[in-house]
Amino acid sequence: MTDISYAMTDAAVMQEMGWRIKQKRIARQLSQQELAERLGVSTPTYGRAEKGDMKFSLLIAILRSFNDLEALNLLLPAAKLSPIALLANTAPPNNAYQKSGHAGKAHDTTQPKH
Repeated sequence: MTDISYAMTDAAVMQEMGWRIKQKRIARQLSQQELAERLGVSTPTYGRAEKGDMKFSLLIAILRSFNDLEALNLLLPAAKLSPIALLANTAPPNNAYQKSGHAGKAHDTTQPKH
């Protein structure tokens, strides 16, 4: 196993991620087909993941199946907001405005033309 570093290309990082996933699968004594079935994807799709060709949603599903979803906390730790940022009304992505069904819709505040 290689440590991931800045010296690696993006493709090399993805290959290393695939290799690590493969090693976790083998350690659990699962075949590609068995894990693919658990994940609800085809065996070729899962096989591509072991080569580093996967969507982030598949990576999440794989980590969940390994009971290792918390590993994502190391990948992207939760941001600690400063009191100033909180006062600046910084809202997380799932704020009430988005839940109201207005997300992504422009709100016209101009006066009607006469």
